[in-house]
Amino acid sequence: MTDELKELSKVLIEEMRKEIKVAVKEEVNNSMKEAISIIRDSHNILSSKIDNVQAELKAEIQEVRTELKAEIQEVRTELKTEIQEVKTELKAEIQEVRTELKAEIQEVKTDVQEVKSKIDDVSKEITSLKLKNNAVDKTLISHTYDINLLKEAR
Repeated sequence: MTDELKELSKVLIEEMRKEIKVAVKEEVNNSMKEAISIIRDSHNILSSKIDNVQAELKAEIQEVRTELKAEIQEVRTELKTEIQEVKTELKAEIQEVRTELKAEIQEVKTDVQEVKSKIDDVSKEITSLKLKNNAVDKTLISHTYDINLLKEAR
């Protein structure tokens, strides 16, 4: 009987091993399914959070982009205004310089005209003096001739 008991115990142990293997397999399968489910849930939660962060970042980027565009437009407007002011100032200064130059040119023209007039007057005086000199020379020559005639006649 002991052999039978041994044999029966072996069979029972073998059956128990099989049942334990099946139970362990089922437990492992259930644990794996739970772990996979947890991982999927975590993945879904993380994907949702990532989507939220992406949406927030896109919104912030759009906000910054809008602010930058507004600032750039403001700077552009200020620069255009400053450029226009500088142009206006330069035009006024250029006009002032032109006016001053025209006045100076007119003064130079007047001075040149006065010099020309004085040169004409001097030229006339020189011509008059030459004529007077010629007349004096002729008179002097005539008197010298007359004196020589008088000397010879004596």
